[in-house]
Amino acid sequence: MQAKQAPFQSTVIDQIIVEAEKNKFIDIVWLYGSQAKGLASKESDYDLAVALSNEAKAGEIESLVEDISYHWTEKLEREISVVNINKIPVPLAYSVITDGEVIFCDDNLRLHTEESRIWALWESYRYEFTRK
Repeated sequence: MQAKQAPFQSTVIDQIIVEAEKNKFIDIVWLYGSQAKGLASKESDYDLAVALSNEAKAGEIESLVEDISYHWTEKLEREISVVNINKIPVPLAYSVITDGEVIFCDDNLRLHTEESRIWALWESYRYEFTRK
């Protein structure tokens, strides 16, 4: 899904991409929510999901995601919300990969692996949900 970007939006997204390229722990960044859907106002926040590389230590992942959110918000002077794609509820993860937009990808194999994993989880979730 490729939403039409407002000039302010493309500048912020370009800055996010630059920051992602500098961070050795980030493999993929998805933009989702109102910014990805083209429904954002100039004041809207940026909702991002990230897939972190295997270099990120398991015990440090959540603090790393929080640090990314904090530092990007400070540096870009925009509200940036970052979630770990592997730790969010299945419906949200599914929405990220189907309605969102990949704005940075350092590992195409990882992208396809994450999408396949989330699609499988979604099918299982849907099956369980419709049985009830």
